[in-house]
Amino acid sequence: MRYAALLILIFLGCATAVAQEPAPLDSGSVSIRTFDAAALEAYKRDKQFQYDKAEPVSSLWQRLWASFWDWIYRITSTPAGRITLRTILVILGIAVLVFFIWKLFGDRTGLFRGKGRGKLDYEIGEENIHTISFEEAIRDALGNGNYRLAVRLVYLHSLKLLSDKSLIAWRPGKTNYNYLQELLEHPSHHSFHQLTHAFEYAWYGGIPVSKAHFEEIDAAFTDFKTKIG
Repeated sequence: MRYAALLILIFLGCATAVAQEPAPLDSGSVSIRTFDAAALEAYKRDKQFQYDKAEPVSSLWQRLWASFWDWIYRITSTPAGRITLRTILVILGIAVLVFFIWKLFGDRTGLFRGKGRGKLDYEIGEENIHTISFEEAIRDALGNGNYRLAVRLVYLHSLKLLSDKSLIAWRPGKTNYNYLQELLEHPSHHSFHQLTHAFEYAWYGGIPVSKAHFEEIDAAFTDFKTKIG
């Protein structure tokens, strides 16, 4: 027991001596670094780093654009505003899609036609389609350079020829699609489809018709007359 106690005292003495031994001093040199004054001045003069100064707005367009983005920021900063903005964008997207479809296929319903634009030179009615002198009317339209009207007259003439040969059941209020369906099995269907397509684009779609374009339509009309006999 005496030897064990002696060993414990020696161990504690050594541990105390080690703990009280001072740490060695750092003899390394310290390098003091400073900022480049010229570089700091250059950064101060650079507008891209002047975050506390707003860029002056000089023109009306810039002021309007800045106001627009400020309005967008204020709207999107709240949940209700974000929902409203999302709804507006969806409505605009649908409107653009509807307008694109209308321009692509033509306004067959007259929904988008402005005042006066939907007025036709010849109403599509039985009393007119059988009394118009088409050859004379088409000749007059071409003489006046009105190729759009000439395309319409060619189409009406094709309807009259089909009605005369009882290939379609002409009736006011029927659509162009109805007449195409009635000719599905007839050899003239393809030619009549070309004439219908040209008429819808020129008359309802407002697509300009040139002399060369009308000549192509007239060639389709000649082929159509051959097919119906």
